[in-house]
Amino acid sequence: LQNISSSMSSLIATARDVALKDDIEDEMFWSPWVQADEGVVTVRDGVATLTGFVDNWSESLSATENAIEGGARKVINNLTVRNGPTHSRPN
Repeated sequence: LQNISSSMSSLIATARDVALKDDIEDEMFWSPWVQADEGVVTVRDGVATLTGFVDNWSESLSATENAIEGGARKVINNLTVRNGPTHSRPN
């Protein structure tokens, strides 16, 4: 019985993560500041990880904001900025 309960909890968490991923991708799709087709969103336990490429720091920050607006409880932004210095981040 405990294994069934654990499996159900895992399925519910997975379904929530899938729904959250969809919500974040929708936010990015409709954002005028983000090229949604150049990034990948993954979600685990409500934490969104953003990977891929963006054109500038502004787009990277907007993607993070979109993930939060989509419902992520935390965002790990691993986006790579193509244009501009890669060694510094804006303050």
